[in-house]
Amino acid sequence: MIHKSVLLKQLVESLDLSGTKTVVDCTLGAGGHSQEILKSLKSGNLICFDLSFKAIDNFCKILTKEGFSVQEEKDSLIVLKNNKVNVYLVNKNFVAIKDELVKIGINSVDGIIADLGWSSDELIDIEGLSYETDVEAFLDMRFDKDLGVTAADLLNGLGRSELSKMFERYADVYGKSNQNLVGEVISFRKKGSINKVRDLKLIIDRSFKFKQGNRFQKNEVYKTYSRVFQALRIAVNAELTNLTTLMESTFELLNEKGTMGVITFHSGEDKAIVPFLQSNLEKQAIDVTSKRGDELFVRPSVEEIKENIRSRSAKLYTYIKL
Repeated sequence: MIHKSVLLKQLVESLDLSGTKTVVDCTLGAGGHSQEILKSLKSGNLICFDLSFKAIDNFCKILTKEGFSVQEEKDSLIVLKNNKVNVYLVNKNFVAIKDELVKIGINSVDGIIADLGWSSDELIDIEGLSYETDVEAFLDMRFDKDLGVTAADLLNGLGRSELSKMFERYADVYGKSNQNLVGEVISFRKKGSINKVRDLKLIIDRSFKFKQGNRFQKNEVYKTYSRVFQALRIAVNAELTNLTTLMESTFELLNEKGTMGVITFHSGEDKAIVPFLQSNLEKQAIDVTSKRGDELFVRPSVEEIKENIRSRSAKLYTYIKL
């Protein structure tokens, strides 16, 4: 499956790439946004973060084919250069952005982007991350194998209250549906451990009374699978905590008139970003350039959604630091 970057033009066009600029892509993934940035960045630096070495290595190969040459390669860093543009590929989580920039001698930047969606390649590579993977796959979901807790650990170890809060906050599963889901998790693990994708799908089927093969329920089934798997993925990888840290760190790093752009895909991410934006709007510290009426974001066009169904839930938030 070929990954398509969401809101590609809108996100990159929010940046001022004229003159000599330093830009950070916090979520390199398949490299779509960074490639688009390099089309306009004629002088300066592009720093790309990704926890996946495969993503870093793939983008390095793309750049060398486009005329970049490797200047340095050590530990978790690859440095490439082409004319007046330097590209730094950092194999780290974006929560380390400030420390990693200091290591390469950068203390402030002009633009920062983050696409919080998971690329199609990552959905395949990380065991148990999606309901679409092999039903016999282990429920791991860790993007960083140094993390100690897997999705299976959470399902088998959390109490009723913790499970309920996780599904409510990260999957938007409330009320009776939430009670049923938690109840089925606890009932299942009394008979044996919850370890595989098929175990979790069976729990969801029982909780929501889904019947396999019922074509009238098909869309609702897939939507529910996606939300429950999403909740576990967020919890395992501490995604919302990391996102809050990112918003605070990047604001400090931005130069005056610098731009930050973030693409979200679910309400949990919105809940981490909107309070930050509202707080800084009140302080008159930022100008939210993505504001449309009462909404602080823009959505993909109908045409983009038709071409890339994964973009249907995407929202783009952009602001300029004043």
